[in-house]
Amino acid sequence: MSKFNWQAIYEAGEQLNQYPYDFVVSHFFNLRSARKDNKLKVLDLGCGAGNHAIFCAEQGAQVVACDFSVAALEVLKQRAADKGLADKITTHQVDFDDFELPYSGFDIVIDRLAVTNVSQQSAQSVYDSVYDAMAKDGAVIANFFTDSHSHKEFGQFCDKEQVWKHFSDGIFKPLISANFYTQKQIEKLFEKYEFEALNRETDESVLKGNPSCLSTWKVIARKL
Repeated sequence: MSKFNWQAIYEAGEQLNQYPYDFVVSHFFNLRSARKDNKLKVLDLGCGAGNHAIFCAEQGAQVVACDFSVAALEVLKQRAADKGLADKITTHQVDFDDFELPYSGFDIVIDRLAVTNVSQQSAQSVYDSVYDAMAKDGAVIANFFTDSHSHKEFGQFCDKEQVWKHFSDGIFKPLISANFYTQKQIEKLFEKYEFEALNRETDESVLKGNPSCLSTWKVIARKL
């Protein structure tokens, strides 16, 4: 599965992102501004080297940062220590295919293209568990690959594992596996939640000889 490739990628010092994505930043501030206080507890799913965990901690949040890769979590712990944020970030190794979360009370959950890389069955288990771990009126900020993502065509669907694998080219080739969602599948995944936003973001190249369509779902969903 792709989690083992991510471990190798992080061990090689690659994909150690430092800056948070604008979608996460803007909605973090929107959600925080709607609260009476700024005391937030954040869950970062598939945190990698901690670009979002560090950002949230810098804004005063207590963060539980989860990833399969021990190498990534070690980088995050060092970054947090260097910034004086070690007391604000708890790291936790997780496997989305066998998900257990011994924490609760989360006001915000961040999933920047992490859970989208496992089977929809595993993703459903993750988001059902996350729902139970969220505080009342907690919110999810998440991204998933859509079924119109053109790089999907470089892969093959594996019936046994229920993911796309064996990518011959494109952005998914080094990751081993990924999954692509229709609108109905996203709605099923979040059937326990209430959507505040569900948008399809598409970046389409029209250059001759290099056509592509990079497409993701942008989800804001609340615990009912």
